[in-house]
Amino acid sequence: MFFGSYNGVFYALRARDGATLWAHGTGGPISGAATVVDGVAYAGSFAHRIIGVDTRSGRIVLNFPHGEYVPVSGAGNRLLLHGYSRIYAVVRK
Repeated sequence: MFFGSYNGVFYALRARDGATLWAHGTGGPISGAATVVDGVAYAGSFAHRIIGVDTRSGRIVLNFPHGEYVPVSGAGNRLLLHGYSRIYAVVRK
C-alpha cells in the first residue's frame, strides 16, 4: 500500500501485516492520492515536489520540482505530471 501523509512522509506498507517497507520525506504535507505507474509510486506534496519511488527497492527515481495534488498519470515512460496550474510532459529514462 502506498500513501502520503500530512506529516510530509510518503509511505509503502506491506498489506499483509502493515509493516513499513520504506518512507521518504517530501518537505511538505501530502494531500492527494499516490499513483503507481510501471512499478513506480508517485506522490506530490505542498512543498511543490513530486517524487517517484521504485515500489520494490524504495529508491527515489524521480524528484520533480513542481506539483501538489494529483501527481502523475500516463503509461510507460511517458508521464503527465500535474503541477500547480500546469501540466508537465516528462519522458522517463
